[in-house]
Amino acid sequence: MIDVQVEQYLQHAIVLFEKRRGRRPSARWHQVPRSGIRALLRLAHGQWPRAIEPTCAADVVRFAICDEYEIRLREERELACSSVATLMWEARNFLAWQTGGGIDGWTGLSSSDVDRYMDLRAPKLTRCSLKDTAERLRSLLRYLHITSQVASRRTCQGT
Repeated sequence: MIDVQVEQYLQHAIVLFEKRRGRRPSARWHQVPRSGIRALLRLAHGQWPRAIEPTCAADVVRFAICDEYEIRLREERELACSSVATLMWEARNFLAWQTGGGIDGWTGLSSSDVDRYMDLRAPKLTRCSLKDTAERLRSLLRYLHITSQVASRRTCQGT
């Protein structure tokens, strides 16, 4: 509901911009007001955007893995907030992609699955970004192996 109201506000702001300036705002203009709106919503609600609720059993497992992985990154590895955010984005993205592939549990994860994920991500990345993505994914796979959520150490070495 709030997202719809924010979009309505932004459409109204675009109309006002056109009236005042006689032209449409640039393509990136919408990013400026949203940052302020999101900060206000974060202040009002404590967290914005709101946490996604699990819709199935696979989501519950995936969210639990992500929560435990984030705790490990913050408490055991004592990484900076920006590093944790980057690692968590990749972990959530990979685990959501893996869940979408229909594998029950992570014990069936193989190096070919990791290769397919990297092939999916590779066309949109530079060489340096591809290396960073592989390192973030390797960190997640090591965590999954340490916590016995993947069957083989070879999966962790496959990236």
